[in-house]
Parts: sequence; C-alpha cells; structure tokens
Amino acid sequence: MYTLSEIMKISVKELKKKFVELYDIKGFILTFLERHFHRLCEEESWDAYMDVLALALFGVMLFLKVDSFVDDAAIKVFLAFKTRTENPIPAILAGTYIALD
Repeated sequence: MYTLSEIMKISVKELKKKFVELYDIKGFILTFLERHFHRLCEEESWDAYMDVLALALFGVMLFLKVDSFVDDAAIKVFLAFKTRTENPIPAILAGTYIALD
C-alpha cells in the first residue's frame, strides 16, 4: 500500500479506507479513482494524475471482473509495470484467457 500511496499522492490511511471488498474481490471502486484524479487535475499534479488514470484504465479496460471496480489483480499488474517496468502483456493475456474460459 505504501508504494501505491506514493504513486497516487494520497495517504496510506485514506487509501486503506478506500480499499474495499466487493463480491469476494478486493480493490477500489471506480468513483473513488475518478474523484481522486479530478482532484489531482485541479492541483496540477500531472504525473500522479496520469498514474491514477492508468490504474483506472488497467482495471476497467483490461481486467474487468465487476463493473466500475478496479480489482487487486489490476492493481498488482499496474504496480509491477510502474515500479519494475515489467511487461503487462502476460498478465493481460492470462486475464483474457480466464474471461473467455
């Protein structure tokens, strides 16, 4: 959580409050991320804005399990890509295979 809070420019305490469980899946509700990247836009914190937007897109476009919800798997792939510059394609392909199966 600490790394994600640094990337998103939000306190660990607030981030933990927003990390919820929905249908036995942990993650963030999309409206939280939307509000947060609008706030970052107002603050003109563009690097964090782009990261939060990317996280939302990872969750909604690539790893959609529940509507308007960014799950833990999408968060982990985003962090791996952001912090270790790992290629997200294997995770995307695995997610696609699971969704099609």
